[in-house]
Amino acid sequence: MITLTEPAAEYIKTLLERDPSKRGLHIGVKKAGCSGMSYTMELIGVHDEPLLPFSQHGVTVFVSEKDLAFLNATQLDYINQGINKRILISNPQEVARCGCGESFAVSDK
Repeated sequence: MITLTEPAAEYIKTLLERDPSKRGLHIGVKKAGCSGMSYTMELIGVHDEPLLPFSQHGVTVFVSEKDLAFLNATQLDYINQGINKRILISNPQEVARCGCGESFAVSDK
């Protein structure tokens, strides 16, 4: 399951309102970086790939079944620190992050 805080949901709603063709946020992972994996996020509309929906606070987050293995129990939050505004990903499966914070690793157990 992927969860959203209310601030994250409100932020994503503002992004979705800008483009009515989009239905939700797709979060995934890809092989990248020195730690092995990187998060991907994009607003999506109609999609061909079968995705699992998780809805909270009026927003739907989509994830593939394959990526859910790496993202299960992840929480998305929104932080606004001065000019820095971003979605913060808290993944309890992470065991390491690279120095720049762009990639992560999960336990192979």
